[in-house]
Amino acid sequence: MDCMQQMDGLLLQKSHRIITALFFFILLHCCRGQSQLFGPSQPIVARVGDDITLPCHLKPAMDITAKTLEWTRSDLDPIFVFVWRARQEFEKTKHPSYKERSSLSADELRHGNMSLKLSSVNVSDKGTYKCYIVEMDKEFYINLVVASDIGSSPVLSLAGTDVEKGEVTLKCESAAWYPEPELLWLDGEGNLLYAGPTETLRGPDGLYTVSSRVTVEKRHSNNITCRVQQRNTKQSKEIHIYVPDEFFMFTPSSANPINIGLAVSLAVSIMLIIIGVFFVWRQNKKNVKSAHCDGCKEQETRNHSKRDKTETDQEQEKLMRQNISPMEKKQEAIMNFEESTEELKHQLKKKEAEIIELKKQTENQHAVGEKWKNANEKLKEAHRQLEEKNAEISNMKKEFEKNQHVAEKKLKEADEKLKEVHRQLEEKKAEISNMKKEEEKQEADKKLRGDDKQDFQQEKKQADDTKNVDQQQAGKPNKPQTGDITLDEVDRSGDYICLKNASSENKVMTGWELKLQINDNEPLTHKFKENFTMKPGEIVTVRRDGARNPYPTNADLRWIYMKSWKPEDTLKIDLISSTGKKHRLN
Repeated sequence: MDCMQQMDGLLLQKSHRIITALFFFILLHCCRGQSQLFGPSQPIVARVGDDITLPCHLKPAMDITAKTLEWTRSDLDPIFVFVWRARQEFEKTKHPSYKERSSLSADELRHGNMSLKLSSVNVSDKGTYKCYIVEMDKEFYINLVVASDIGSSPVLSLAGTDVEKGEVTLKCESAAWYPEPELLWLDGEGNLLYAGPTETLRGPDGLYTVSSRVTVEKRHSNNITCRVQQRNTKQSKEIHIYVPDEFFMFTPSSANPINIGLAVSLAVSIMLIIIGVFFVWRQNKKNVKSAHCDGCKEQETRNHSKRDKTETDQEQEKLMRQNISPMEKKQEAIMNFEESTEELKHQLKKKEAEIIELKKQTENQHAVGEKWKNANEKLKEAHRQLEEKNAEISNMKKEFEKNQHVAEKKLKEADEKLKEVHRQLEEKKAEISNMKKEEEKQEADKKLRGDDKQDFQQEKKQADDTKNVDQQQAGKPNKPQTGDITLDEVDRSGDYICLKNASSENKVMTGWELKLQINDNEPLTHKFKENFTMKPGEIVTVRRDGARNPYPTNADLRWIYMKSWKPEDTLKIDLISSTGKKHRLN
């Protein structure tokens, strides 16, 4: 029976082991291939101008070259910083500020690493980036902090004093640094002071705050400097403090009130002792007087009994001598007591002088404490004003960068529009040129076929008549119409204006004027020289003095008083004939 129970127990143990192994095998098999995206737990901190990498990779690793990968920032429009699609970068949707600045490593994608590389980091790059694999629906968020300036100015405070040792302890603290800086203490001669270890704290924004304490003595001089600096660039900020001499001798935080109390108690004790001694002295003086009177009576009795001297008289004389000896001793004691009293009085005056001096020092130290308190308040106010100025400067920088970005965007849009207008103009010119060529070809074919011989003869006759008229009027200037002169090109940089004779005749420009008005300014006038003639199809460039000639034309005229303009300016160009007729060219 016992054997059967043992067998059942062994079978149960084996079954339990097999079930456990199968459970772990199934769990491991199910979890295999369930990769997750990983990255840094702390913000990535970079300085302006750095090249950095935002880490993001799969664990366990797998080849994601054929996947669709996205790096985005939700505060951008468009939001895409980098897109990988169909085994290559997809640039159409990328935000303009990241063009040619963001990239991935194609080789690393085979190992599940889709870390983003950013070059030339600027302030606008700070924010939260999302690393995302579309097909797997896996994402990870990374915060980028851009440190555009060194940390805040150091702040000094009084940490403690030691009146017995003549020491003062100072504390210095500074925040918003990256990378981690070093904190130094210097005396008035620029020598390093020994200080305690620097305490370093890194905040959730990735920036460092450092603080340190130093104990200084009078021998270190009164001028103390706290300096916080970067180890590599040596960029630093520092603060100076002057410690008065009184802080090394006596401070309000010491036990001076106790010393004053002890001194007062000592003086009261001495006065009580003097009063007690005075009462003892008076009592002894009465005893001496009484003893003196008894001696006088005995001396008178001795004189009366001088004739008959007996043994009794001798014994009385002996007794009198014995009584005189204690009296002398008492007088000597009284003299010694008076000397002691004088010494006690001298010591009492000395203690009184010390108490007066101690009171003066207390009053002076109180005044010094008030001065230190006022100086510390002024220092805090100066720090507060400095922080306000730094915040104001930072806001001004941000506003300037924002306005600059808007201006650049508008300029870029205007440039794109101008390019589009030029492109359309070139297309129109090409279309007109093709139409002219087609018409000339048709006319030539018509003449060659002889379909309209009469028209050809009439045209020849008209050409001959025109030639005769030209010969008759040779040397006489003609009077062109203003509509025959067109505007061929206007330089968007404000250097030149090109005019074209669109007619089939010579145009004599004597007395003609070209007027240019920029925005709402006064119009500028250029007058053509006498006998200046434009031939059919000829292009003339009127350019600003000192400006370049854009391309070779039939004539190049200098306009000395011509002013330049910008692409966003509004231009009004008029051509006025010698008869005063005005023709708008644009």
